[in-house]
Amino acid sequence: MTFTDDLDQVRDLAAAIADDASLAHTCVETPDLTGLLTALTEAGLTDIACESGDAQSLEVLAATIGTQVGLARAGIVYPNADFDLYPIRLTSGTELDGTLPARTLLVPWTAIDGAEPVPWATHAAAILTHRSTSTGVEIALISDFQLSAPIVSIDGSPAARVTTASVPNWVAASLEDHDWITGVRQASALAVAAVQLSEIVEMTVRYATERTQFGRPVGRFQAVQKLIADCAAQSEMVASAAANALHHLSSDHGPTPAARLEIVSGCLASFDAIEVVVRNSHQALGAIGTTLEHSLQRYTRGVLQTRRQMDAPEELLDALSDLVSSDEESVWEMIAS
Repeated sequence: MTFTDDLDQVRDLAAAIADDASLAHTCVETPDLTGLLTALTEAGLTDIACESGDAQSLEVLAATIGTQVGLARAGIVYPNADFDLYPIRLTSGTELDGTLPARTLLVPWTAIDGAEPVPWATHAAAILTHRSTSTGVEIALISDFQLSAPIVSIDGSPAARVTTASVPNWVAASLEDHDWITGVRQASALAVAAVQLSEIVEMTVRYATERTQFGRPVGRFQAVQKLIADCAAQSEMVASAAANALHHLSSDHGPTPAARLEIVSGCLASFDAIEVVVRNSHQALGAIGTTLEHSLQRYTRGVLQTRRQMDAPEELLDALSDLVSSDEESVWEMIAS
């Protein structure tokens, strides 16, 4: 089976497990995921890299991304890679290799040092933090920490500020692995955003078809048709960018500079696309789309959270500038072709 086939198979399995969990969305907060995570664990979809013992396997990568995409299709944004693949990959070959406790969450040091809310920190038994230095990347394992009172993220997921009890013990890590994680995180966010936008478009079309006003479906009105057409076009654009990004990840050699250029460009383009789809879908549905009884608000809040995971636009623009101005011939060939 190909990388895409593996990913699609896991996506469908994760989505089916999430649907079977019948989570009760009775408030804007994410429901208790205990039962869902137990079911995912039984299916081998929560500690994929840990169980396989191979954080560089394409099968593990496909299963990790497929799980995130499948959950997103069911309206759940859960960073399983941050609890599994990323920390394991970043500690590989270091003195922390093989020492990570279960449920170790990867968190940038800037978030901890800046007292920023860390999504899903309430689920973490330990934290692996990382920071960039003038010579590369450093990591530290934090087992003794305190959390602030829980904070609800924009998508309803739990978050908390992290305070360390002592100065972290920093060790050097691989810059190549750090860059790989950045690229995979961005490509995964694109894939998750693509499925979220697709679900938003589908429910918007369904509403416009079923809802009648003045004796005919609201989808017959040109103003509503324009809103939906713009949503569909933007959604397809993100889906295309996500497909290209995932294709690049399937290479055994990892993302090339040209591939990273496409991934970063896709993330930048998705910023406006997500804004258009969120705005237009809520405009088409009106007040009903903001209520708990309708699932639109879950997906629009979720895709806004996903957009935050792609890095800030300024950071993406800096990365794009570095790639375009680099001496890598492959990047220039892609631009000029």
